[in-house]
Amino acid sequence: DGAGKAREDHQCLFTWDIIQELETRQFSSTQLSITPGLSNELFWEEQVFMDIGFETIGNATLICHDKTPVLVTDPWLDDSPYFGSWTLSHEVPSEQLEAVKQCKFIWVSHGHPDHLSVKSLRLLSDMKLLLPDHVGGRITDDMRRLGFDVTVLQDRTWTKLSPRISVLCIPDYNQDAVLLIDVGGTLVVNLNDTSPRGWGPFVKKTGK
Repeated sequence: DGAGKAREDHQCLFTWDIIQELETRQFSSTQLSITPGLSNELFWEEQVFMDIGFETIGNATLICHDKTPVLVTDPWLDDSPYFGSWTLSHEVPSEQLEAVKQCKFIWVSHGHPDHLSVKSLRLLSDMKLLLPDHVGGRITDDMRRLGFDVTVLQDRTWTKLSPRISVLCIPDYNQDAVLLIDVGGTLVVNLNDTSPRGWGPFVKKTGK
């Protein structure tokens, strides 16, 4: 039916980056090594992170802090997806790039390459990757094949990431997802590319 075809098309949009990466992995075992960043001992002596809160970068990226960086969502830090037709409007500041690299967890909402950026994730391959519980688990399977430590978040269940940060993930039938983030008692609602498909009342009730 039409809805099923739309879900199928939506699910397949992310595959080009993943297929390229998997094919490359057949010829090189070093593709997922962490690329050296900007950090050095002198820089880290001066780096100070917020006590509690969050900041944003560009497209759909949040960095959530609890004394240190804890969670980054949909990290798109570089690259030009959709065959070079999309780019970041601004360069990611070095301070925020370093904060992203210090996070313990990554959450990816869905497979569009401006949300699931394989090139960006290569920089963060030592972190735990949190994914929605999407039907079929295609992204989960592919990311595990690429060597990532993947945890699938249980639908509408709070998961504690640090003493003051918890997350709740709501996957939808369109293979996208909402993430609710409790940051020290403040609720952050990350809708990214979703539209209300039955989860609206739950989110409103949770936010009260």
